[in-house]
Amino acid sequence: MIVSIKHIKKDIFGSELKFHLRELILDNESSDLFEDLFQLCLLPFEEITNEKEFNELKDVTCIDGCNNIEVIARWKEYLFKIGDKEKKQHLLDSVNLYLEIYKKQTSYKYLIHALSLVRIAKGIFKNDIDCLYLKSKQAIEDVEYPAIQKQIISEIVSICPLKVKSDFEDFFRKKIKERQKQNDYSSVEHLIESLFLIKSLSSKERKILLAENYEKEGDWQSNDKKENTYYPTILLTYEKALRNLKGIDCNDEFRKRIEDKVVAEQKEQVKMHTAFSISNLGISEEQHTVTNGFGDRFIKLYKVKDFSTGLNALLSIPEDLFSQFTNQQTNDKYTLNKFFSGSSRIDRKGKTVGRTSTEKSQIIMQRGIFRECLMNALIKTKWIMNEDKEISKNLIYYFIFNKCTNPIIPNNRKIIFSEGIFAGFQNDFIVSTHLLLPQIENSLKLLADKCNLLTAKIYEDLQHDNTLGGILDKLIEIHDCEMLQELKDFLVETNSINFRNEVAHGISEPSQIDYYGIYLWWLSLRLLIDKDKIFDKMISTNR
Repeated sequence: MIVSIKHIKKDIFGSELKFHLRELILDNESSDLFEDLFQLCLLPFEEITNEKEFNELKDVTCIDGCNNIEVIARWKEYLFKIGDKEKKQHLLDSVNLYLEIYKKQTSYKYLIHALSLVRIAKGIFKNDIDCLYLKSKQAIEDVEYPAIQKQIISEIVSICPLKVKSDFEDFFRKKIKERQKQNDYSSVEHLIESLFLIKSLSSKERKILLAENYEKEGDWQSNDKKENTYYPTILLTYEKALRNLKGIDCNDEFRKRIEDKVVAEQKEQVKMHTAFSISNLGISEEQHTVTNGFGDRFIKLYKVKDFSTGLNALLSIPEDLFSQFTNQQTNDKYTLNKFFSGSSRIDRKGKTVGRTSTEKSQIIMQRGIFRECLMNALIKTKWIMNEDKEISKNLIYYFIFNKCTNPIIPNNRKIIFSEGIFAGFQNDFIVSTHLLLPQIENSLKLLADKCNLLTAKIYEDLQHDNTLGGILDKLIEIHDCEMLQELKDFLVETNSINFRNEVAHGISEPSQIDYYGIYLWWLSLRLLIDKDKIFDKMISTNR
């Protein structure tokens, strides 16, 4: 049969409605009208705009055949957004229908969305404001989740600002005390934001309260610390507290206390990184003197003092820094030769997993020490950036989608790069690694294709792709540059970190992924920006 709007069930909403519509489409033929309606119902509320083209929905008379009130509400809202001649009535109908669904379902998203539509044209609803306010007030008092309370407040505050402040100032302050006793600090953050929205806090007071809340959260996390265990979130929490105090007058003792806690956690993190390197990588205490000194000199050289100078430093590291480093180390009192211990790599279970010549093992060791030095600089730079501010996901997306012209970053992969880079800026290097690692491999295969290199074993019966190591070898043959050599050593060299293979096969422990994730994240930034246009040159030369 040909399915039409009269076949849509009456009293189903939200996800259940979407599943029902999908079933109808899969099991039957459907009209263009029904297809448009299905697409409209899949949209999040905020995406119902006049930019969407649903030509079949512009015929208002078709609504009469529909019995489902969410479908009608969305349809009416769309007609309002595109400026239908009866748009005022469509808005009234749409709001009332969303409120009716809220009454049936107690699903707060319908109330919140209805209020957002009221806010667009308050004059149309002037006779309903008191009733709407009472519904909202009751919802705020009933709902358990401060995040939802904040969403309702953000919509109703512009409709009834004075009432909201008088009714909810004491309510939110009481809730803050209750949630802090329960160590529910994320909820406290939402409650503080609600107080700010109703103008019970100045901007300065908001920041101080948030900083106090982050300090309490960091202290609570610290109370359960176990010896020799890595807790990266504690430092991040104290850094959030310090970031909120930036540029405002506050109690000097309070600021100093937060600063001391940040410094103490940074030292703890360096201690844990040192212990990890010694126990898992065989790097000596003497080498850590080198790496720490390198990191400190890097901060001074690039004058890293905030987010902007830190990001500039991360993107300004010269291509030939490795050769500069090895030349300097040859004349240093920490001569690299005494760090070399042979030509086999033994894993943590005692198995030999790599073997190479002594000469090559020296190069691998040099790279390893350089990498540790650079990671020390990256970590210390990131600490300073964290204390200054956070970057928005929208800005990351804007840059990668609009400014990144690297020919080996396909448009259909930019969303994954964006999510991975953002995760790194949020210091979630485990998530960042799992998003970025496959994309780097795909980009290198694309580079090989664009350079007219074979990336599959076409002379064999089963024509599998070359391994990443094989592809990097071919790329290095036509253009031997530092970026490609480092990618090979770090990602696939069995006598080195072999990061790609150990992550892909589930060998790396979370602490190891987190430890090296910041380096992979930085390499991804370098690859995205490619300021020396390495890949453009390779493609144009080998086309």
